[in-house]
Amino acid sequence: MHFCHSALLHFLAKMQLETTILLRRYRLVNWENILDYGMKKIGEITEKGDWSSEAKKILEINSFSPEFVENFHTTWIVNGHHIRAQIKSDELLVKLLEHVLPIYSGANINLYRGENLDRWESNYVGLCWTPLIKVAQMFGRGLNAVGNGGVLLSCYVEKESIIAGPNEHSMHLGEHQYTVNPKKLREIKTIEIYLPN
Repeated sequence: MHFCHSALLHFLAKMQLETTILLRRYRLVNWENILDYGMKKIGEITEKGDWSSEAKKILEINSFSPEFVENFHTTWIVNGHHIRAQIKSDELLVKLLEHVLPIYSGANINLYRGENLDRWESNYVGLCWTPLIKVAQMFGRGLNAVGNGGVLLSCYVEKESIIAGPNEHSMHLGEHQYTVNPKKLREIKTIEIYLPN
């Protein structure tokens, strides 16, 4: 009787493990298929405002194909401001980015960011920076110069604070976007302030 009970428990434990593995594989395949379809499917996630729940699902996946990583990286570059707004937690967002994006292996670097002045004065700094001052000026004077205006920031960023370097799409756009953990940035300097556009 004891043997049958032990065998049954062993069988149930094995079935539970196999079910968990299958569910994880399903989630991985499901997500890779969504991302491999391109920006249209990803845009639907953004339009529905689902990034908060989808981020938690992605964090449960242990490994990703190179295609998934590249597509997610491009998605972050294109829709990063929407993704951040929908997740509503920089802590969760940073965990997601560190979990998926390729690990940065470069050196310390001086980076710039064209930030919104209101956000900067509220100690709310973006994750996307560039080594190209003209690109940062473009964002500081343009997209981010809403409300009270924009600001050009500069920071010498240690490699431990950089989540990922630019991918091919970012280089193609000429933005050379580095993704950083804003909580780890030290001594951010204000270089220029721009009037509202």
